[in-house]
Amino acid sequence: MNMADNKRHHYVPKFYLRGFSQDKKSINLLHVKSGKKILGVSLKSQCYRDYFYGKEDTHEKALGILEGVAAESLRRMVDARRPPSPHEQDFHTILIFLVVQSFRTGYQVDAVNEMTDKLLKHLLKEEAMAKSPDLDMSKLTISMKNASNMNVKSAFISYPLLIDLHWLLVKAVDDDEFVTSDTPVVFVNPLMGGINGMANVGIACKGLLLLFPLTPRWSLLMFDKAVYEIPKDFGDATSVDALPTDVVQMNYLQAASCYENFYFFRDDLAAEKILAGAKRYRRIRKNTQSVFPGEETEKYRREIIFNSQEGIVMPLSFSFLKIRRQAIRWRTEFIQKKTRPALVVRDPSLFRLHNEYRELQKKGGVMPPIDEFLKSRCEQEKGIDDNGQPQ
Repeated sequence: MNMADNKRHHYVPKFYLRGFSQDKKSINLLHVKSGKKILGVSLKSQCYRDYFYGKEDTHEKALGILEGVAAESLRRMVDARRPPSPHEQDFHTILIFLVVQSFRTGYQVDAVNEMTDKLLKHLLKEEAMAKSPDLDMSKLTISMKNASNMNVKSAFISYPLLIDLHWLLVKAVDDDEFVTSDTPVVFVNPLMGGINGMANVGIACKGLLLLFPLTPRWSLLMFDKAVYEIPKDFGDATSVDALPTDVVQMNYLQAASCYENFYFFRDDLAAEKILAGAKRYRRIRKNTQSVFPGEETEKYRREIIFNSQEGIVMPLSFSFLKIRRQAIRWRTEFIQKKTRPALVVRDPSLFRLHNEYRELQKKGGVMPPIDEFLKSRCEQEKGIDDNGQPQ
């Protein structure tokens, strides 16, 4: 067995945190539980768990390769002051990195294990109690072995579901700065947030926003362009200057999303004020499990079990982004429905093709990269041949 030489496995890359460091060796943080502001802590001591990806170094090394490539892609994007186009490799590299990053955090792994614990306890409760009537299942914890590796694998499979989002670079000007956290990729859904019994921050959800601070000066926003739009005053902008109120909201999202710490560049930043403003939006629980009874006979009982991750519900009002009128009308009509689906997919065609690819994978055989498969199938459905000409 090839044992990892370094047992500290970081779930937020050190190269990324260096972008928020003054000396590239230490970083300022605010510890959420204590509310304590700490200056100049070692970067090496942040965002890691021992053997997070297992005691073999295979996964850790693979992630290191992705991080090296992604660091260059992110640097080129910031230097160019524009997002890459879907035809550029940097587009796919950054997208893969962001989805992997969102799936690999300590929070996300604990959320998956919490969901596993709730689900299996519900499924096994009757059998366990029949065999051991005195068993107190609340004192047991059921978790997955190497949940972090499973999450990373899921990220590589799922990332194409975000290729339809529109990208926008946001700049903090003057004395404003963006903060980051131990859960830096934030999913939020102003359109669907607050509607009970629904998944609204899954990567295929209608109305999704993704926010990711790149540096204290720059942040990346991805959004569902069928739901949100950039005001006409900005024209066809690929980057915009943020107002102070925009920066406050984006920093609140980091403080609301973070698990233990959020990080900042300037020593004199009012980090305590950011936490105070974000506290009301922090998630109370990681997962919600709902059980709906179904058909029941003498031999079996059917149930529908729905698990969803808790999303951040926070009112947002950015100067550079607004909800389209037709989306507001759609939400009003949707809320009034007596029965609603548990999930509203942003792009049903993309979702269907993605599932089709996964089913073909299960059957075995040589498959093209998923982005090439999706592009080819979309063109076929639009009646375009391999040479880009109408059929």
